[in-house]
Amino acid sequence: MTENEQIIRNWLNDNWEQLQINSRKVCTYNSDKWAGDLLIHVVEDFLKKSIEYQIKVFNDGKIEQWITKAMSMQVRSGTSTFYNTYRRNLYNSRGLYLVENGETRDKDIYTIEEDLYDEKDKGNYECMKWAVSQLNFYDQALIDKRYDKGWTIDSIHKFYGIAKSHLNRDYKRITKQIQESCKQFI
Repeated sequence: MTENEQIIRNWLNDNWEQLQINSRKVCTYNSDKWAGDLLIHVVEDFLKKSIEYQIKVFNDGKIEQWITKAMSMQVRSGTSTFYNTYRRNLYNSRGLYLVENGETRDKDIYTIEEDLYDEKDKGNYECMKWAVSQLNFYDQALIDKRYDKGWTIDSIHKFYGIAKSHLNRDYKRITKQIQESCKQFI
């Protein structure tokens, strides 16, 4: 690592907490879903720039402004790399089970946490676990990667080499099958 690269890394380390605050402010009410990924994504984009450009921005004292403005543009754009990587699949799919009360409506639908459920919801959770265990190997692997490990359709596509359209189709089919198996709880 060159001396200039070390200067940039040290600045990022020293100002990381402020960058996290800026990321949460940019994401507003969705900060629990996107803030961490957004910050990492934009810092990675900044570090991909030439070292000369990074040092120029550093010497101008504008690194924080550059990163914050880039985060704002990434969140607002429907065609940004951040949208395509992190947000699009969130909008194009519905979870297996979404708790519909006011307290948990904004929770991440990709994770199923025990503390979100009261006793009457335990039956639904157990039914879904049973329904998943009855699926074939491929379907179980898809649900495992999507829900238990929190992978996106894009990352599953890259891992297995299966077309995204096939993954989306299979995911919708599996979700419908699980919902049908547990419809007495929904």
